[in-house]
Amino acid sequence: MGSIEYRADRPKPYRARYWGADNRQHRKSFARERDAKVWLRAQEGTKDTGTWIDPARGRIRFDEWADQWWEVWSPGKSPATLQPAEVRLRVHLRPTFGPRRLDSISALLVERWQKKLASDHAHETVMACRSLLNRILKAAVKDRRLAFNPVREVDPPPKPVAADRRLGNAKRRTFSPEEFGRFLTAVLSSTVRTSSLR
Repeated sequence: MGSIEYRADRPKPYRARYWGADNRQHRKSFARERDAKVWLRAQEGTKDTGTWIDPARGRIRFDEWADQWWEVWSPGKSPATLQPAEVRLRVHLRPTFGPRRLDSISALLVERWQKKLASDHAHETVMACRSLLNRILKAAVKDRRLAFNPVREVDPPPKPVAADRRLGNAKRRTFSPEEFGRFLTAVLSSTVRTSSLR
């Protein structure tokens, strides 16, 4: 059973402690007692359901985990698959997530990163980068380093709609049946006229 200790001299005075499934004591400090109780109940609940994750496993930096993931994922992939993925990881994922611990990557952080990326890049680039981040963090969940994948908590950005379509001025790229009928009639008429002149 866990406990909460109050330490008045600390900025976060409420320290929650519990014994993990690894038979070691784990602790975390909070500014509010209510938050400490919620966290403690959640930890005890994961032990009961068998979904408890050792907090130490989530302390690995994203960069280090991405390298481990790449070693497993990349063998057998074609250069056409590897090269764009390597560029996306290096240019778009590592600058934001690289120095962070896996357990500090929240849905809010993912959403901010996604919005920033969408403001500077095409929708296809954003979706490809999001997909790559999702795969890396999904592997972390599977390896029991994270309790959940924060990418799954963030809606993908909507595909942009062309300005003409948004304003109702979009032009169809195909004929309606009536237009096609008139086109066919005109073509057949001109073919008949041309052949009769010969």
